[in-house]
Amino acid sequence: MTTVRKKQLMAFAVVAVFAMTCLSAALITSDETDADTSFTITDYVKGERTFSEPAQNVVTIGKAFTITTISLGQIEKLSAVDTSSKDDVQELSGKSILSYDTSMDGFINLRQGLDILVAQGKWIKEKDMIITYGYGFYEPRVSLLTEGGYTVVQFYPNDYDSTVAAIADIEKILGVPDSMKRSQNMIDVKESVTNKIEGLSGEKVSAIYAGFSSTSLTIANTGITDNLITTAGGTNAGRDAGVTAASYAPGDGFFELKKAEGATVIFLDGNYNGSAEDFKDNYNVPDGYRILKIDQSWNSYTPALADGLVALYEFMYESDTSPTEGSDNSNMLYAALGVIAVIAVLAAIVIFRRQ
Repeated sequence: MTTVRKKQLMAFAVVAVFAMTCLSAALITSDETDADTSFTITDYVKGERTFSEPAQNVVTIGKAFTITTISLGQIEKLSAVDTSSKDDVQELSGKSILSYDTSMDGFINLRQGLDILVAQGKWIKEKDMIITYGYGFYEPRVSLLTEGGYTVVQFYPNDYDSTVAAIADIEKILGVPDSMKRSQNMIDVKESVTNKIEGLSGEKVSAIYAGFSSTSLTIANTGITDNLITTAGGTNAGRDAGVTAASYAPGDGFFELKKAEGATVIFLDGNYNGSAEDFKDNYNVPDGYRILKIDQSWNSYTPALADGLVALYEFMYESDTSPTEGSDNSNMLYAALGVIAVIAVLAAIVIFRRQ
């Protein structure tokens, strides 16, 4: 074979290798470009919905959804929140954020704010999403947004499992990396607690959830708090088959009656402005109850619900906490009597000297 022929073959080989390299690179690029980013979620109102790719920007109307977004490490995707969530964002990011109240006027203002973001190129109607509750009375407000071409997804969990499902869907919406997902941890936590419950012997602990709306005391009947007690292995002593609402105002002597029926634990809403001891005194709770004031996030639609499940189980079955006592006013009484006694003695000395 001549030298010229060898050089020609070498040239062809180099060209062939180069061509194969380019083809491989093109195929890899094509695979990456064609990677399926679509996902399906279950909207509380519309059922199953499929989207082509995760949102780059979201608005959360509902504190639980804001806290969940932050918990999933996606705070930078928040374009706006409801007014109850504004402080949470500012505390964690140090930045102010657009916020809107949940009234009809608030939704009107939200749509106007989104229109501005669209004009600025900071919001894409076909991709970005508003996450909010599935309340029936929200329908006119949501319609205001969807009629403007905005994508709204709605969730309304009412127990532990549906909360996990909603959080898993929010992870899809936000495109959360596997390492930062929280839904699987919630599943694992429930499984761990369930295994512990199966190993228990004896009667289930009978517990009451004392909630607070503004300053009004309510008793949990059904819903997420009732489910949290039962999932943690207890029975909800506050459940009343004759009440259709999720909660109700207790009548006179409620805690005495429930104690006589076997209730031994009260879970006190974290929104209560006071201690467990204060609550016992202010609401005439009889002796014998163990009272735990829970964290505000423990009975909400957030990943912290798993922490609440563990806390309720441990308090009912693993804690050796003594029954909660009321505020101890005896020392103050003794001190007051002591002061009176001292004053009486001094007065007697003065009178004696004058005589």
